[in-house]
Amino acid sequence: MVFTNVGCTQLISWISGTATTAPTTVAWGGGNTSPTKTDTTMDEEGIRATFDSTTTNNKQVTFEHVLATTEMNTVTLNEIGLFNASFAVVDDCDATTGWTASGTNSVTQNVTTYVEGTASLNLVKSDGSSTTISVSKTTTSRDFTSSIFGTLVYISTTAYADMAATDCLTIRFGSAAGDYYQYTRDKTDLAVGWNLVTFTSATSDSTTGTPVITACDYTYVALTSDDAADTWIAGNVMLDDMRVAGGNMYLRNIFANIDKTSSIEIQAEVTVRIDNLR
Repeated sequence: MVFTNVGCTQLISWISGTATTAPTTVAWGGGNTSPTKTDTTMDEEGIRATFDSTTTNNKQVTFEHVLATTEMNTVTLNEIGLFNASFAVVDDCDATTGWTASGTNSVTQNVTTYVEGTASLNLVKSDGSSTTISVSKTTTSRDFTSSIFGTLVYISTTAYADMAATDCLTIRFGSAAGDYYQYTRDKTDLAVGWNLVTFTSATSDSTTGTPVITACDYTYVALTSDDAADTWIAGNVMLDDMRVAGGNMYLRNIFANIDKTSSIEIQAEVTVRIDNLR
């Protein structure tokens, strides 16, 4: 477990009487790089939730959160972190309202297969004139500063076999269709099933125009096949649960393949001593 530089700064602010915010949420993720003091975000954040309980005893504070059976089933649990802010929904992908598909393709609702909420979005590729199907929307405006964007992308066996080898998935998040951060993934970066895809403004592959990072309300997702003639029906490709998560990360730790049936307890014990006080 590593207490980050940001977390130390928050403690210093509290001791000096400067306003600060204590940890309020726990984040679970699939990243497995060793934690360092300079960490500000998770490697691969999957979900963030407020603590179920907070207890203190003899210079020790324990924060507890229990994952529900429906949570974090799409990635291997490897990391955990403490933050002082929750996530913000970009789009819950429960309805097609506002989403526009490219060409003669379409976006439809899937109330059978989804991860969060009540539905997901089908990306139905029927346009044989292009290898790419894209969908876009003016989504809820979010501050992307020092934050991580994440969404779930489902790819069936059929769709995965059709995927282009390079840049088969493209995500744009910004303040307009001409001002955005872009993140791309190759076929080898993805797998059959639900894929958690996350990035920050710093880890994006490119920036187009001048996105207003404090007011990002443009979301675009595209998938590219290796043949324009490829078609995907409802259930082949789906999107769900688009979020932005920010705040200060106090602590981060990694574990070896956390079993959801295990009891994972993260504790922080901080002792402050003042010697030779005169």
